[in-house]
Parts: sequence; structure tokens; C-alpha cells
Amino acid sequence: MKFLDQYYTFSSSLFSAGMIVAGIVSSILVSVSSQSSIWVARIFLALLMMLVLFTKKEEFERRKELGGGIHALIWKVTQGFSYLKKNKRVKNVVFGELFITFSLVWVGSAALQPYLLSSNLPSKLWGMTYSVSAAFGIITPFLAMKLANSFTNKKKYLIEVLLAHGLIFIMASLILSPVFALFFMFAHNILEDLFNPVNNSFFQQKVPQTVRATLGSLQNTFIGIGAFLVAIIGGFFVNQFNPQISIALAALFLLPAVGFYSKSK
Repeated sequence: MKFLDQYYTFSSSLFSAGMIVAGIVSSILVSVSSQSSIWVARIFLALLMMLVLFTKKEEFERRKELGGGIHALIWKVTQGFSYLKKNKRVKNVVFGELFITFSLVWVGSAALQPYLLSSNLPSKLWGMTYSVSAAFGIITPFLAMKLANSFTNKKKYLIEVLLAHGLIFIMASLILSPVFALFFMFAHNILEDLFNPVNNSFFQQKVPQTVRATLGSLQNTFIGIGAFLVAIIGGFFVNQFNPQISIALAALFLLPAVGFYSKSK
């Protein structure tokens, strides 16, 4: 269990280190070119990541008795759904994460940029703000684990962070100014760094090693489909209403998430 805490702590910390570079580079690209240059950079990085993944080898042994092909895949998916149906603790966490995804994707992919534009915050400051929050994010995951261990259990810690995130969303729905927009971007990123490593470890510790990879895949599938649908619906909603109303709705998505986490023993 300690290994899981360490893995997700270091993983989240390294992700923040990458965000520092991304924020600086994005600011430079916007300054010398235009906002569209960001998309070109993302495409290039996606291709680069594909190349890196293709050149890496898997360092685990597959179970020989499962074999391969469609039959092994069907068996694994069936096993994952069966475990998810029987184990309410894991099911509550998965559904809780689904609503968290609804909320964060609704803000991050649909409402954040229109909100920042409405606040009259210069776009040149966006990348630098992400870099500053990412600099804090290098140490935030380590702080998150220490804070989580100070609670009687990680569930209570995660609920507290979700409530704090909801409060920030409500404040953003009521306040529109460049100064608060800077604070909102910073707080939003820091709260994610306080939540994600602890939550990932919390989920993995509830799942036996025999079905951990299968359930992790199902979890990512649910979240991926949910994120895709919410990004489309959220974009349409922001076009119909102002971004502050959209962010207020994102806060409401966190209420079912808190409810599901509360049910998880």
C-alpha cells in the first residue's frame, strides 16, 4: 500500500514539472504567433508520445493461462464487471469519479477559456499562471499524502477537497475579474494536485491485485466516455449561456460525487 502512495505521489509531481515547461512554452507561442499555434504543438507532442510508447517494452509477465485474443478480452471485461457489481465500495468510487470528471471536464474543456476571456485576463498570463501553479504542484502531492494520513481515513480527506473545489467553483460563478481569474486558475490546479494522487491510491488499495488492471481499464473507459460526452454538451451549454452559469453547474456535479464517496466504507 505504501508503494501505491509513493507511485502516485511521484507521478503527480512529475506531471506538474512538465506543466511548468508547457506553461512557459505556451506563453511564448502565443506571444510570437497566435492561439492556434498551441494546437500545432499539441499534435506534435502527441506524435512524439506515440513514438516513445512504441519504443518501450512491457516489464510484466502476462498470465499464460489466459492466452490472448478476443476470448481473453471478453473474460477480463466480464470479470471486471462482475467484481464491480458485487463490490459496492469500488462501485461507489467509480461513480464518484465519473461525476468528478463531469465537473472538471465541464470547467476545463468547456467553461474555463470563455470565463478567462470574459474576465479580461490577458491570454499571455494564462500560461505563466499554469507554470506557477505547476511549480507548487511539484511539492503539493507530497503534502497531499501527509494531509490525507492525518485524517482518520483517506475518504474524509477526499470529501473535504471536493467540497473546497465546489466552493471555488461557486465563487467563480459569482465573481468575474482578472485578479480572481488568476486565483481561480491557481486554486483549481492546486486542488487537483491535492486530490488526484490520494484518490488514485485510494481506488487501487480497494482492488485486489488479480483484477486491478482490468478494473483500472474499465474505470478509464467509463471516465473517457463521460469526458467525451461532457466536453460536447458543455461546449454547447457555454455557447447558450454565460461561462459563470456553466461553472456553477459544475459545482452541482460534485454533490453526487461527495455522496458516492460518503457511501464508500
